[in-house]
Amino acid sequence: MNRRYYKAAALIICGGFLMQFVGCLVSSLFQNLAGFALDQLLNRPAT
Repeated sequence: MNRRYYKAAALIICGGFLMQFVGCLVSSLFQNLAGFALDQLLNRPAT
C-alpha cells in the first residue's frame, strides 16, 4: 500500500466524520433557533 494513498484515505475518512459532525451540529442549532423563533411568534401577547 502506497503511503500517499494511505494518507488520502485517512484524510477522506476524517473529513467525512468532520462534515457529518458539523452538519449535525448546524442542524441541531438551526432547529433550536427555529423553535425559539416560533415560540416567540406564537407566545407574543396580542395587543
